[in-house]
Amino acid sequence: MKLDQTTGTEGADARYGGGGRMSGYAYYITHDVAYAKKAISGIGLLGGGAGGWGGEFSNFVHLAGPELYRPLDEPRGLNGLITNNVNQNSLQAIEVLELCKDQLP
Repeated sequence: MKLDQTTGTEGADARYGGGGRMSGYAYYITHDVAYAKKAISGIGLLGGGAGGWGGEFSNFVHLAGPELYRPLDEPRGLNGLITNNVNQNSLQAIEVLELCKDQLP
């Protein structure tokens, strides 16, 4: 976390906190509610945020090669849906929900 160079604080509005799990961790350590609100809204659940993985699957990317068990067609939605992003966003949601569970609506 960055400190405000003038006041030496993190800021009461959580402006220096990153989205998602970083703000969730900052809330867990400092109990500053501003960080919990930022973390919850950053995962796109329960409070708006950057949005989900919606959109129609307009195209697919064919993946094949020796590192895959079997070839597959991975959907790419309007919002850039890819398997790894879904995995990472899901893990982030789990972490934030645990770190900020006492601040959930």
